[in-house]
Amino acid sequence: GLKVIDLQMPDFLRVLERAVQSGEPVLLQNVQEELDPALGPILNKAVTHTGGRMLLRLGDKEKDSLVLDIAAGKRTLQELEDEILRLLNEASGSLLDDVQLVNTLHSSKVTASRVAEQLETSEQTEGKIDMAREFQVVPLEGA
Repeated sequence: GLKVIDLQMPDFLRVLERAVQSGEPVLLQNVQEELDPALGPILNKAVTHTGGRMLLRLGDKEKDSLVLDIAAGKRTLQELEDEILRLLNEASGSLLDDVQLVNTLHSSKVTASRVAEQLETSEQTEGKIDMAREFQVVPLEGA
């Protein structure tokens, strides 16, 4: 029968996975303005064919969160670089006498180091998740 899934349920992804595996229709309720990224593969019909079987890799909230963190970190680094270039372009006279520039450079160095460490950790974790999830796919029955 029809599976009714409330997106506020903590285990909605597991219920959805079982419904997809068994070929049951699904009705999503309490859908907000933004959908959970884990639903992307289903909504986009991201089906792959392996060994005569149709497979669908369901989204992973942890990985989606990491991807967003990585993107935010890269954006922060780009903003820091843009700010430094702007200050360098506007500087007149000795660069060492420009207190705002020196302070921004120091602050940027600290922030860039922190962001770079976070990016490295996030990218390593993302790789581990990819490897761990490599074989966790949902076979589609009767699709």
